[in-house]
Amino acid sequence: MNSFLEKSDLLRSDTHFGLPKKRNYFARRFIIGILAVLVLGSIMPTVNFAEEPTEPTEPAESTEARVPTEPEYAVHGTITDTDGNALADVTVQVGDKTAVTDEEGIWEITGLSEGEYTLVASQENYAFSPKEVTLSGEQSSTEVALEIVPAIFGTILDLFGNPIAGVTVEVADKTAVTDEDGIWEIIELSEGDYTVLASKDGYPFAPKEVTLGSDPIRTEVALKIVSTIFGTIVDIFGNPLKNVVVQAGDKETITDELGQWKITDLSEGEYTVTASKEGIEYWFSPKNLTLVGEQTQEVNMALVTGFGTIKDKFYDQIAGVTIRVYKKDAVNDDGLLATAVTDEEGYWEVTGLLAPNEYTVVASKNRYIFEQEECMVNLNGLCEPNLSRPDSVLEMTIDAPETVVQDNNITYAITVTNRGDQSASGIVVTDDLPKGTELVSAQVSWYTYYPMYHQWGDFSHCGSHHHTSPCSETTCNLPSLSAGGTCQNRSATVHIVASNHQVQDLRNKVTMTASQFPGDIQYTRTKVVPHFSIFITDNPDPVAIGGFLQYKVDIDLNPTVPKAATGVELKIQLPNGLKLKAVKTDYGTCDISNLPTIICSMTDISLEQANSLSHTVGIDVELTDVGLLLLMFEATVKANEYPAYTVRERTKIDIPNAEEIEVDIAFVIDITGSMQEEIDGIIIALNEFINNLGSGEEELPFEDVQLPSAEEEEGPSETEEPVSSETEEPVSSEAEEPVSSETEEPVSSETEEALPEAEPIPPLIALITFADEVKIKAFVKAFTRNLDVLREAVDKLKAKGGGTCPEASIEALDFVMPYLKKGGIILFTTDASPYPDADVEGVLKSMRSKGIRFNAMITGDCSTENSWNAQSGE
Repeated sequence: MNSFLEKSDLLRSDTHFGLPKKRNYFARRFIIGILAVLVLGSIMPTVNFAEEPTEPTEPAESTEARVPTEPEYAVHGTITDTDGNALADVTVQVGDKTAVTDEEGIWEITGLSEGEYTLVASQENYAFSPKEVTLSGEQSSTEVALEIVPAIFGTILDLFGNPIAGVTVEVADKTAVTDEDGIWEIIELSEGDYTVLASKDGYPFAPKEVTLGSDPIRTEVALKIVSTIFGTIVDIFGNPLKNVVVQAGDKETITDELGQWKITDLSEGEYTVTASKEGIEYWFSPKNLTLVGEQTQEVNMALVTGFGTIKDKFYDQIAGVTIRVYKKDAVNDDGLLATAVTDEEGYWEVTGLLAPNEYTVVASKNRYIFEQEECMVNLNGLCEPNLSRPDSVLEMTIDAPETVVQDNNITYAITVTNRGDQSASGIVVTDDLPKGTELVSAQVSWYTYYPMYHQWGDFSHCGSHHHTSPCSETTCNLPSLSAGGTCQNRSATVHIVASNHQVQDLRNKVTMTASQFPGDIQYTRTKVVPHFSIFITDNPDPVAIGGFLQYKVDIDLNPTVPKAATGVELKIQLPNGLKLKAVKTDYGTCDISNLPTIICSMTDISLEQANSLSHTVGIDVELTDVGLLLLMFEATVKANEYPAYTVRERTKIDIPNAEEIEVDIAFVIDITGSMQEEIDGIIIALNEFINNLGSGEEELPFEDVQLPSAEEEEGPSETEEPVSSETEEPVSSEAEEPVSSETEEPVSSETEEALPEAEPIPPLIALITFADEVKIKAFVKAFTRNLDVLREAVDKLKAKGGGTCPEASIEALDFVMPYLKKGGIILFTTDASPYPDADVEGVLKSMRSKGIRFNAMITGDCSTENSWNAQSGE
């Protein structure tokens, strides 16, 4: 048995319980069998039935050397919070061995050798003081108490979320350095307030204040990189602008005497920097910036000096339009001053345009054609060009007759031409025919071309084929239009024929759309010549204030009609403010007992007379109302066989020194009887507006200029003073001139620098009222801060009169247009529709050409009975 043990020990020592590798299969089988026997023999008693039992003998001494076994040690403990409650899931580490506390806070680490160790414990919400322990002697297990201590920690990342290693964090007299994961922690801090500082070359960090309470918990502290931004703000003259508030995030500062500002200690991140100044009319363009790492960045916070919103002909915003602002008449690289691109709302703005200067603005976008515009920057306004309603490279032209005889067909020819450099397809033209007309026919026509050659092979000319295609009602699909080249089709024409039996003017609307191309919308107006009609002429036009005017009214019967005109009656409505001098006619009698209405009973008009003569009425008048701006002469004719037909003739008033007038703001207000509620609100709003402009007695070196102001139609009230003779006299040219050059010193450079410190010159304001006619209430060129003249006119506004729902609104707008400066403002209000024959499109076209900002408050129209005006006295 002893020899068996010895052999088994040697075998284990030799083989280490492994099998020799280089043996064949049978050898391996043999050894496995031997091992099995040895193992079984070591655990089972062996009985030799062949031998006699013998007495046991003492084992022989082993000659093999034995290595003494090293003692093993263990550490253990129980971890609780400050209230004695067990803390589970605390990780305890000793050397390379770890343990985790169970639900009762108990932990143990075994298998430790003799020596000195540092025990470290960690848990998400708590920090523990490290513990030194020495394991030696006969004590195999040592209990260690781990104490909870206050701590602060954090992770330092850059803007992109990447950890920053090697950052030194300092709290009181303790320091830590971030590891590769950017993590740091400082423990064993007492209760109290601390400032956490971090530092690393190239990374400035903002200090962080932290307060530790009585509970010994881990407090996370976020440390962020900081930067500095700075700049200088100037006004539109380039002079420093002080007391401007600049803000970035939750930090703000103000500019000093030199217009300079600085904001420090900004953390990494994205910022919108804004600037504002109380009492300044203009605004600053906000700047978006991203701060990464340590930066000292200059930020240009400039005044917005040019801006606008661009819309197409359908009034939809156009994004992606490039705006270039040049020195006036210097549209080249050297003259380029600023650029911008419209956003999704069609808005753009530029900064840095200095005053007082004029600029040229150029807009561009593929497949659009923009008109070049001019603008000016000065104390009274910014560069705000009208770049809306650009043309499409698909040009649409409409051939419509100016007049058409009643009951005759009217023909429209609508041609679309591709002026671009890319082929256009999906082109659709839709004609919204005038009310009262009916479609007769509609078709599209176009040509396709092919090259023709000489007999010797050279190109000769382009041959063509003509094509037509019917439309679907008034919607017509056009063929694709090429972008040019030899023998290519670039245009197509829509022919629409409509019948008409009415006498009102025909207003036609045509819309063109295309795939991937801007569309277009256009209006045309055709005057209908009725079978039974009148024609009015005036002389002179314009007429001077206090001058004489002659009207001639001709009554015509179309010779192609089958019936004569009997029971002919002519009704004439004279404009207010005229004094009738004479009524003359050889074809009837006129009743003037109910002025300003004149009723003339005319003789019958036979078909024979229709070919040779007109029934004519002549009227002589004198212009007595100096407050009128426009005369509206109206005549209506009717007969037993023909319906009533009305014509209006508009005569302008000659305004003295009109060429010298440039209005900044025009108030155009309906004062008919139904407008009193609106007028009350307007008076309040206008007075607030005037108050905002400022009022005082101190004057700049200019004289006030005032055009004649009219009294109310019924004359001054008992409480009103009559208009003085000074205001009734036409304004002389001297009134427009500044003070004499003998007393006016040349403006020096020092004076120019001082200009921005002066108050802006109040704008030139026109207050225009209208009802059935257009009157002037106040026309003030107020080169002074005293706007009392305008205030007095505003306070006298009163709704009265009327008698028709259509009012002279378009006429009032048309009158003021020549006097408005480019980019001027119109504030307009009415509750009624314009006259049916008013030139609405012409006025709108005029507004667009001058870039007028039109603000309208329309509270009704003639389709609503509440908008109808009662006659005076009713």
